Amino acid sequence: MATLLARALEHRYPHQPAPGLAGVDLDIAEGETVCVVGPLGSGKTTLLRILSGAEPRHNGRVLIDGEDVTGLDAEHRGVNRVFDRHRLYPHMTLAENLSFPLLLYGVGRERARERVLAATTRLGIVEHLDQRASGLGPELLPHVSAARALVARPRILIADDPLRNLAPDERSRTAKTLALILRRMGLTTVYATTDAEEALALGGRIVHLDSGRIVSGHDTAVLPATAGTRLAENRQRR
Repeated sequence: MATLLARALEHRYPHQPAPGLAGVDLDIAEGETVCVVGPLGSGKTTLLRILSGAEPRHNGRVLIDGEDVTGLDAEHRGVNRVFDRHRLYPHMTLAENLSFPLLLYGVGRERARERVLAATTRLGIVEHLDQRASGLGPELLPHVSAARALVARPRILIADDPLRNLAPDERSRTAKTLALILRRMGLTTVYATTDAEEALALGGRIVHLDSGRIVSGHDTAVLPATAGTRLAENRQRR
């Protein structure tokens, strides 16, 4: 777990008059889940890529636990983008998918197997370890994503609209399951979505991003009616 701070982040894409990000400040406490909500093109993916080290910024700083990591690449930040189901190799079993990144980074096979077994046992999906990824049902998505996070042991989790391919009712239901898992794990998480119900189901704090700027932020426990209206409008603009 770690704190995450963004200070005056700016980014511009070539041949586009409007900035991708225009002076974004963000403070995320240790173990907190923050949901960044906004329409397509609002800058959500750009923000998450900069926080993770996958995209350079033109101005501003990123700090993790008070350390300026702006100049570090993704490998050295301890930040993982772990909730993309499409990064699973369909021909591999769940166990092979979970251990493969560890083996690439030099973790021994026995140690990798122990970490995979511990994570999947904790999350109640150990019986699926020998199942191929292509056969995993959507109801297992949040558990598999969480297992990947536990195995990787990141300081920060980054999730960029990971449930976008699910049906609306399934999306909201899966988000609630994911929220319970995240609270149980206690990991600092930045989660981006365009979906209103999904953001509300995740709980925690919602930050509204539009045209590269943060326009408001709310704790979902005290979310005012006007914020709910804005979330619905964001969904309609997708």
